[in-house]
Amino acid sequence: MNPHRTAALSLPKKSSIPIGKIAIWAIILILTADAIYSAWNGINLQTRQNCLIYQSMPRWMFLINEYLVELFMVVVVGAFIATVLEKYFARFRRLMPKNQIMAFIYASIIPVCSCSAIPIIESMKKKLNLRTLITFVLAAPLLNPYIIVLSYSVLGVRYGTYRILGSFLVSMITGIAVEWVHKRNGSPEIGVYKSCQPSHCGTRAAKDIYGKTWQMVAKIAPYILVAGILGLAFEIIGPVKLIEKMPLNGSFTTLLLITLIGVPIYFCNGADIFFLAPLLQYTDLGLGSAVSFSLTSTAICASSIVMLSKFLGRRLTFSLVASVILITLSFSLLIDWI
Repeated sequence: MNPHRTAALSLPKKSSIPIGKIAIWAIILILTADAIYSAWNGINLQTRQNCLIYQSMPRWMFLINEYLVELFMVVVVGAFIATVLEKYFARFRRLMPKNQIMAFIYASIIPVCSCSAIPIIESMKKKLNLRTLITFVLAAPLLNPYIIVLSYSVLGVRYGTYRILGSFLVSMITGIAVEWVHKRNGSPEIGVYKSCQPSHCGTRAAKDIYGKTWQMVAKIAPYILVAGILGLAFEIIGPVKLIEKMPLNGSFTTLLLITLIGVPIYFCNGADIFFLAPLLQYTDLGLGSAVSFSLTSTAICASSIVMLSKFLGRRLTFSLVASVILITLSFSLLIDWI
């Protein structure tokens, strides 16, 4: 036997470090620690100046971290959840939301923002109809147990009840509207992977949940960058400051402006409630306008709109945003009328 070959066979194989797997779990741990720290210290969008990270770096660096780095990590976690759902939970069809109502209930339990919920469209598009997917994606950021408790305890029973009812109407009707537009226009298949290409189908990476997660993130990376820059731009422009300068009353003009201002703003996990609390207490802002602002500023934002355009296309994304605005305005007008 060749001694050189024998020596080669006896050498241990070089171990490959699963960097992608380590990175995903590191991101999950970082975001979990951040969520626990923020909840424990009562840090939200209105009180983020109390955050240690905010105090330890220049404001511009903190905003870049918030709108680019954190957004990237949130999308990675969302893509990972979507991949896990596709591989492990899709086989248990009894656990899958079979209709919009079940999708709304499921989404209302999970504490995620819109950007982390959007990748679920990719993994569930062949297992759920479009209206059910849209209902889930919209309801997830609108409600969760923490937001529900916060709504009733901070802004009262009427606001909390209207918040839940408004979230239900927006997510349900928008799901129906987007599916109707999709069928009416004969739109192509939705999702990142619109067809199975050799570059990402049938490969080992595509079968591995960690590899497929990074494949999805790589596909939408340009959209993540644009979404982060757009969110950062709106933060610098400060559309929220426009609300503080507006004559807050019960007029339709106030309702329309506060609804439209809420669309691009990034509010999540109850931050809108803390923002509205002093306005409802010390100004003439109507309850309908407050609910309208909560719905539009939470269901969608500039960042999520950019992300949605990748998964749904421009036509369906425009239909979704228009539906959210119109339903929110109609519901808020009804609140003020009552």
